[in-house]
Amino acid sequence: MARTLEQENRRLKWTMIAPAVAFIGLMVVFPLVYTAWLSLTDAFGAVNADTSFLGLTNYTDALGDTRRFWPAVGRTFVFTVAAVVLELVLGMALAMLLRRRSGGCAGCARS
Repeated sequence: MARTLEQENRRLKWTMIAPAVAFIGLMVVFPLVYTAWLSLTDAFGAVNADTSFLGLTNYTDALGDTRRFWPAVGRTFVFTVAAVVLELVLGMALAMLLRRRSGGCAGCARS
């Protein structure tokens, strides 16, 4: 059965892009899987050190740490909200300044 030119082109496209997709996939997937595995062990700083499997003990310890973990979560939440609000306000102010026709930089941001 003869393949058409369109079928050959489609196959060639995927053949050419496959190594790049595989490489990028490995560069993303391997660190995620390895980090998830390490989070379930007692590994501490050294990659070649002996580790033992702990399961979800690290997570239960972290979630139960009311002295350090939850205040850190609260600070992260406050920082995130403050950063988003500040960036939104500054971005809107800059957009309004550039949009104004009477002065400023009315035409410099157009493409």
